[in-house]
Amino acid sequence: MSPQHLPISKRTGQERIDYHLLTAQGATINQIAQVTRGVLVLKDVLQASANQLREVLQVSGCLIFSASDSQPRVASLDSETLFQPASVFWEFCEHYRFWHNQEQHLIIPDLHEKISIELQDWMTVCGLCGILVVPLLHHQSCYGAISLLVTGNERQWMPAEITFVQAIADQWAIAFYQTELEQHYQTAIQERQKILSGLQASEARHRALLEVVPDAIFRVTRDGIYLDSKAAKADTLPISATEIVGKHLHQVLPKEVAGLMWERVEQALETNEIQIVEYQLWLNSKARNFEARIVESGLDEVSIIVQDITERVQGRLILEQVNDALEERVEKRTAALRKTNEVLKAEIIERQRIEEQLEQAQTDILNALAKEKELSDLKSRFITVTSHEFRTPLTTIQSSAELMEHYGHKLSQEKKLAHLHRIQISVNYMTKLLNDVLMIGKADAGKLKLEPEPFDLESFCRTLAAEMQLSDTNQHAIAFTCNWGLEGEKAESPIACMDKQLLRQILENLLSNGMKYSPTGSTIRFTLNCDADWAVFEICDRGIGIPTEDQERLFEAFHRATNAGTIAGTGLGLAIVKKCVEIHHGQIGVDSEIGVGTTFTVTLPLYNSLSTDEHDEKNSSD
Repeated sequence: MSPQHLPISKRTGQERIDYHLLTAQGATINQIAQVTRGVLVLKDVLQASANQLREVLQVSGCLIFSASDSQPRVASLDSETLFQPASVFWEFCEHYRFWHNQEQHLIIPDLHEKISIELQDWMTVCGLCGILVVPLLHHQSCYGAISLLVTGNERQWMPAEITFVQAIADQWAIAFYQTELEQHYQTAIQERQKILSGLQASEARHRALLEVVPDAIFRVTRDGIYLDSKAAKADTLPISATEIVGKHLHQVLPKEVAGLMWERVEQALETNEIQIVEYQLWLNSKARNFEARIVESGLDEVSIIVQDITERVQGRLILEQVNDALEERVEKRTAALRKTNEVLKAEIIERQRIEEQLEQAQTDILNALAKEKELSDLKSRFITVTSHEFRTPLTTIQSSAELMEHYGHKLSQEKKLAHLHRIQISVNYMTKLLNDVLMIGKADAGKLKLEPEPFDLESFCRTLAAEMQLSDTNQHAIAFTCNWGLEGEKAESPIACMDKQLLRQILENLLSNGMKYSPTGSTIRFTLNCDADWAVFEICDRGIGIPTEDQERLFEAFHRATNAGTIAGTGLGLAIVKKCVEIHHGQIGVDSEIGVGTTFTVTLPLYNSLSTDEHDEKNSSD
């Protein structure tokens, strides 16, 4: 591998490590998120996290502590001996709780402060050479720690590994925080239920007593006059019960209360139904609440049974206040849970975005490597083809030159001319090969321009067919036909506007291939069909045909069909044809059958009024 590839490989290896850690981190965080939603069990996911940390980081043990327990919540260990003295390690964590609260992880033996003798003895017994302790922190509170134990050789922790453990520790801190919130919430609900149950029982008892033992009973006429009174309590009226007999309701009670009471007296007498009135009186500078039940008790008179419900009303107010307070607390707790869930959701979305970016980066790297390999293969094919194709003409030139050098005085003028002709043919072949390579390079670099000019298309094609047949020493016949789908003067003198050099490249390569892969003596059909806007060229041979599996890669540079055998060729001709057709904004198609022959169809615009540069300028201005 060349040195220029080494940075890509190194970057790729580091990215794979980061991607592996991030993938494991994402899976663990997803499980923790399901714990917070109540989908998975906390203890099971804790154990799974400890196992995954031990396996991914390849350590000897993983302990996860909570702040309230002296023993690990879960442990994932290579050896049971690592678990026995864990309380010693917990005391060590408690000693360095200040470090944890400052969001600092601990690395032993890199810790600057001397560790306790008990911890040193424990590490010696367990064969430990290193410990990494990462706190579980959330809202500046420590909920525990993740401890990774290393045996054997001393380990240097990479920043990516510490970041990986810290991310999982942060998620577990949030999970423990939410679990604590949920426990407080459940406790508050239970307390509220107890209060509600107690208040309901108390209210039921008071209601029963009030219904059984009234505080006062009055007899009142339809006209609102007190006839009699029996009071168990003296403070049920503003005046003494003995003074109200013969007085009107308005003389005893406040105006609003008296009016309401008199109205309900009328309703009780009219409907023969119990009427209930709640009212408030100021007695002895205190507000007292009463409930009056008005019942028909005789002709045009009622009995008013009065009960003091002050305590009941106060209890109801207290209950409403408690309910409001509980609802406010529940709303605050719920808002905190919602906020935490939103944070978790945002973090999960961010993790997913990072995973997608990593996947895209991996895809881009693989594509770049594939492109590098493709370019390398293309270079290899170019070297192989050019070296092979140059060898034969160079050998011919060398042999003819040596013959003329050493035996020129013995050769006749005719043989000398024959050798010179061979040298010229070889030079022309090599020149054409180099021109083909240069044209491919210019086309790939976007430097091959369209330079259209008006010319007689039919005459051009006839002349080219004759030249190709002559260069083939008449081993094949080229039958050219032209069909103009035009009327009037255009049919008599058709003029096209195309790039003659690019068109020659298209037709020469297709005719040359048709003759090269067809048996000697066969005929190549060359047809030109034109209408008002398009010229369609068809070149049909009766050659060996092209396999179906090769047709998809037919226009790739240096690609040759698998059945080409020993027939000379570079694999550049059809690639050049494709480039020239695209520059003309045309299309090319192929129809081939093994042993039957091949037909190439090229469709080009008949009139190209702009060169490539002018066309690009026009498009950019639009």
